[in-house]
Amino acid sequence: MKKIIAVILMCAALMLATACSSGESFSHGTINGTVYTSAFLGLKAEFSEGWEITADSDLAQANGIDGMSDDSTAKALKTNGMLFEMMALKDNGASNVNLVIENLDVTQLGRKLTAEQYVDLALPTITSQYAAAGINDVEAEKSTVSFLGSETSCIKTTVKNNGTELHQTMIPVSKGLYMGVITFTAPDEDGVKAQIEIFKSV
Repeated sequence: MKKIIAVILMCAALMLATACSSGESFSHGTINGTVYTSAFLGLKAEFSEGWEITADSDLAQANGIDGMSDDSTAKALKTNGMLFEMMALKDNGASNVNLVIENLDVTQLGRKLTAEQYVDLALPTITSQYAAAGINDVEAEKSTVSFLGSETSCIKTTVKNNGTELHQTMIPVSKGLYMGVITFTAPDEDGVKAQIEIFKSV
């Protein structure tokens, strides 16, 4: 399980190869059973039976902070430029969804990016980042997907390693100073599609 989680975190972190200040402060989302809600990003995910959402205490540990309070998350975003905001796992991690918040004021020196611009910057780095981790059979392409009622840019990736195949779709969600990067992973494309459909606007 630890190895699977490490791979998930790597997949999220490698999207940071790529937000102009809106004056809006980030706020951590809430978890109620298997429902994750982010008022900040304006979305909600209702996970079905079998899914487990990572507790705030474990998220804080992954972020290297004491907790997921406003002060702690603000410190992480200012210092590291990123924050592991949410992670949900199913089937021992074979299917997973994670959300990373990126502080574009740190990672892009204040350069404002659209979702498509973010995808264009992240796409060339994906195969090289996997190669650095010893995974070389990787195909990544720019695409579009219907998400939260709109067509948006995304990156679709197929990863083959040790006889296992995983499909991923990475969707950036722009929010002023920040970029929310949601990565959906499943053994097949239908699984990824089902995960994406879990998310709704609020």
